Amino acid sequence: MTTTKTSDASLAPAPRDILERPDLAAYRGFIKYLQFRADHAAERQGGEGAAEAERARLLEWTKRILDNPSTLATVRGIQEWAYESPVDGSGQPFKIMIPTDYDPAKPAPLSLYMHGYSGNHLEHATGMEEHGGYFEVSVLGRSRGGGYRALSEADEALAAALVRQVPRVRAV
Repeated sequence: MTTTKTSDASLAPAPRDILERPDLAAYRGFIKYLQFRADHAAERQGGEGAAEAERARLLEWTKRILDNPSTLATVRGIQEWAYESPVDGSGQPFKIMIPTDYDPAKPAPLSLYMHGYSGNHLEHATGMEEHGGYFEVSVLGRSRGGGYRALSEADEALAAALVRQVPRVRAV
């Protein structure tokens, strides 16, 4: 049997294929965040090359999730992820370190990293390194300088709640 390559974009997986499926709700925030990055990359990162890279990242993750709805259970190490905000429906990012030795059959603690006054989840968690034993999470904290009140407090609580959905994660 021969296969024919096609350039028909309608055959490619689309983010809506995840967003519309209730069984993939754990991925909604991440896909919305990747979509936002793809939609705004040219203006925020300077050029169409950045936008193309972000679109490729979105499509890669979309395909990966649709091919294996349990993808999240297989990921280890440092990742950028996102939860879906109940405030505005947006995907709100956080950085997570999933223990390299994570075993869903064994409890693993969760440590929240509270970055400084004007930072974000990426810039102020540069010392996060892969390790075993426990989860680490660093949130965006949308209200910069907010002292982890209001939206910053919600970011921390909602990111932790999403991570706690992973089997056997417990807050410390």
